[in-house]
Amino acid sequence: MRILQVSHYYTPHVGGLEVALNNLVKLLVSSGHTVTLITCASKGVHSGIQDEGGARVHRVRALNFLERFSIPFPIPSPGIFRAMWISVKEVDLVHIHDVFYIPSWIAYLAARWHGKQLFVTQHVALVEHPSRLVMQIEKAVYALWGQMIFSYASRIITYNRAVRNFVSGRTNPSKVLELQNGIDQTIFYPAKNAEEKAAARRYFKLPARPLVLFVGRFVPKKGIDDVFAARDDAYDLVFAGSGEMRPEWKKAAGVHIVGALPQAELAMLYRAADIFVLPSRGELFTLAMQEAAASGLPIISTDEPAYREYAIDREGLSLIEPQPERIRASLRALFKDHDLYLRMSRYSEKMAKEWFDLAKNNHAMLEVYNEFEQTRRVVTTSWDDGHVLDLRLAALLRKYGISGTFYISPENRELKPEERLSPQQVRELSGFEIGAHTVTHPYLPSVDADTAEREIIASKEIIEAWIGRAVTSFCYPKGGYTHEHQIVAKRAGYTRARTVKRFAQRTGDDPFALPTTIHAYDHWSDVWALLTFVRFRPHAFLRLYRKWDKQAKALFDCMLENGGVFHLWGHSWEIEAERDWTRLENVLRYIAHREGVQYVANDAVRT
Repeated sequence: MRILQVSHYYTPHVGGLEVALNNLVKLLVSSGHTVTLITCASKGVHSGIQDEGGARVHRVRALNFLERFSIPFPIPSPGIFRAMWISVKEVDLVHIHDVFYIPSWIAYLAARWHGKQLFVTQHVALVEHPSRLVMQIEKAVYALWGQMIFSYASRIITYNRAVRNFVSGRTNPSKVLELQNGIDQTIFYPAKNAEEKAAARRYFKLPARPLVLFVGRFVPKKGIDDVFAARDDAYDLVFAGSGEMRPEWKKAAGVHIVGALPQAELAMLYRAADIFVLPSRGELFTLAMQEAAASGLPIISTDEPAYREYAIDREGLSLIEPQPERIRASLRALFKDHDLYLRMSRYSEKMAKEWFDLAKNNHAMLEVYNEFEQTRRVVTTSWDDGHVLDLRLAALLRKYGISGTFYISPENRELKPEERLSPQQVRELSGFEIGAHTVTHPYLPSVDADTAEREIIASKEIIEAWIGRAVTSFCYPKGGYTHEHQIVAKRAGYTRARTVKRFAQRTGDDPFALPTTIHAYDHWSDVWALLTFVRFRPHAFLRLYRKWDKQAKALFDCMLENGGVFHLWGHSWEIEAERDWTRLENVLRYIAHREGVQYVANDAVRT
């Protein structure tokens, strides 16, 4: 696949996100994918395009003045718009890293305009900050850009339970995945012996006394103030990371500041230390914690509520309140209790091997990409009402190997009794999914709540009795529904509900409001939707307007190019009335038997 990765910063800029993205880029390139990356040029790094490890990396110029305040929020130059627009158009998949940054916003807009599939890796949740203004800005960004991007994304990847829960509360949870980050344990490993530890200390000019290591950006949310306030005569503090230290801290006794380090030197620093401490807020299993675990260091960190969802040995991982006195007490106790020290050290190594192994976690990440590649082009169809001509339609679908769902209204008042499918005829639709379409086909918003509930529930029960298997898909008659009807459908045991919204090539964010792509019928009302699809080109509009079969082929071609879902729907009685069987067969012939396309019923379309 051709994949565009987008991030606010990239290596050599220091940060956990940058390291994780670098690992991902190397993985994708080694797996045969074509990778382009657009990011901002950080301080001291030249802008421009260059090959880095087989990936095409485009760094755009940016203003980085906010880094002076330990805020990694670059403001890219206008050139990013052109670079993003061109790159997005050329790729199969856009993958952005964290919705909080300007490059991610621009990538989302470009992906939406070009109809490209979008992945998001959300690295953090809402970060607590002492400034009320900063908190309000965070909330506003997530309410605006976060909501739009999460809704549009096909997959959202998170690295811990706290972020997964945060994102799942803002979008369809079924597309939110929790994977583990990974550490290269050929680089990060425990000191093999005392001499290796001593050599590492000599390299960094560190004393031969107990050393407590902090690794992270020098910002309040990482708990650096609490660590400094927890200094004690029993140990020295070592700080590694990016950002400005207060001048008085640099002069404090027992404090060593080594700054930001490349991976190889950072790994050596872990081997020089005795204990790792990171009392950060709103974070779980940070990359620095994983590196410390792989290095065999006992770990002290913040007792975040989401840790309770993991099977953690609380005597092997010290989770405490992030207060200086608690940190100091935990450190002193750990240095005094050799057995506890060894137990925590062994537990760190165990966590690293079981949870943070880079090779194992790389496999899980590749599976996400591979599954997407295999299912990124999907064709499904659906046919409403339960007319006897559905049998003719089913034969046509079988002829071209196209699957679909028949939504049956067993006592449809808009059909004569002899026009309705009998139970036996419904059973003859074997090989297709059978869905429910209410009992009598009322327009649900026009009936009272009790009637609507009976129609939704009873239709499921009747059809299940007819076919002898569960019915999990529902279709709203004439596409009419309210939020209450969605709740009833979910409570009744359906897992999805289809609407009549057209011109969609994605399933959307709500499994109980699934859109479609094209209705096998010529609509007068398609003016705006069609103009938008053809990018307001008059010739293309006139060529397609009120020609549903030509629209279907154009929309299918768009799906082939960009990926997505092509969903054709209609009514067999309507096709008969419009004498459209030839047009329908031409469309089915056109979309059938395409390489790399999955032909499935509605229940197999991932939401």
